[in-house]
Amino acid sequence: MGQSVSAPQDLQIAAGEWKYDKALRDMMRQGGRRETIDLWEPLRRIAVPALLVRGADSDVLSAEVAKRMIDALPDGRLVEIPGAGHTVPSDQPEAFARAVRGFLEG
Repeated sequence: MGQSVSAPQDLQIAAGEWKYDKALRDMMRQGGRRETIDLWEPLRRIAVPALLVRGADSDVLSAEVAKRMIDALPDGRLVEIPGAGHTVPSDQPEAFARAVRGFLEG
């Protein structure tokens, strides 16, 4: 660790941490995708318990969309992790592990 590693432009790896390129995120927000895929209906058909872990500071997944996803899931659970952005496992690894462990242990 502590050593820089070469990586694609949309991923920066240094000192054991990675971050996405905000320019890539902005491009996707501005319709950089070729076509929109509606995944709301398939979400309603997920027949197993599902956990959505959202970083409370995420600038990618809004709280409103996360709530809409949970409302669409037949057995969905939402955990918001304070002090985390979109990359929750990287931003708050211990809190992420607790949330997943709690979900799996029921």
